[in-house]
Amino acid sequence: MHVRIVRGAVRSAAFAASVIGTLIWAQSAATTPSGSLAHTGADTIPWVVVGIGVLAVAQGGSSRPFARGYRAPVAMTRRHIDMAIHQFAAAAERAAADGFRLLELHAGHGRLLHSFLYPVANRRTDRYGDGFTGLTLLLRRTVRAVRAVRAVWPGELLLAVGLSATDFVAGGWTLKDTVRLVPLLAEDGADLIDCTSGGITRPEPRPTGPAWQAPHAAAVRRATGVSTAAVGKITTVAQADRLLTEEQCDVALMGRQLLIEPMERQYTDGHSVHARRLDVQVGSPSARGG
Repeated sequence: MHVRIVRGAVRSAAFAASVIGTLIWAQSAATTPSGSLAHTGADTIPWVVVGIGVLAVAQGGSSRPFARGYRAPVAMTRRHIDMAIHQFAAAAERAAADGFRLLELHAGHGRLLHSFLYPVANRRTDRYGDGFTGLTLLLRRTVRAVRAVRAVWPGELLLAVGLSATDFVAGGWTLKDTVRLVPLLAEDGADLIDCTSGGITRPEPRPTGPAWQAPHAAAVRRATGVSTAAVGKITTVAQADRLLTEEQCDVALMGRQLLIEPMERQYTDGHSVHARRLDVQVGSPSARGG
């Protein structure tokens, strides 16, 4: 798959699951519909309908509230976990049937899959909380379940996983943990790792600045040989061009900036030369080989 330019995001939500619809711009200026699937987990705000009651409640690996002011989530049983994995796979199958060509599992920013990775919140004593293998089990099972949907997908379709590469919290998930996990996700079928960070608790101390999260993508790519995407305040085509030219990532992602300034304007404001240079091959990790 050749990615010519970066992406813009449109958000929608349904009960405990949020979906991000992403457009990846091709050279022809056509768009490739791509989606990000997430269960909000303990970060869920209950939906209450007058006369009906609560339509969605927060769920998590434990009953630990997401942050001060949030309700304690319902600690998920093994049955709840199996159901969530099935629902992720079913959502992926619907996405494929509806024409989506790239799918991302959002396992960052405090969402359900991220919360199971977070050692401070995941105090389970069963197989989903016993050391590194237990902490990562839900995410790996979900990737495998969604990958099974490839039986009905054309072979060129990609599966990405969005990870918070570090939590910025003492005792939390670290970049070292991410580097350890990513090759396992690649074995499970992930083609691309979207490297974000933080979001597991509120408030949180973290740096910021232009393309500030790109070093996460560069570090994971360098250490594992798995294709990565860089995110975080990438606001110009020239910035994205530099990240790709310097091989800090395989894909440069833009979100908020494209909502502020549509890409068509950047094309017509003298940046078409930079845009044409954003031509990278996003294949399987084994195909790129580091």
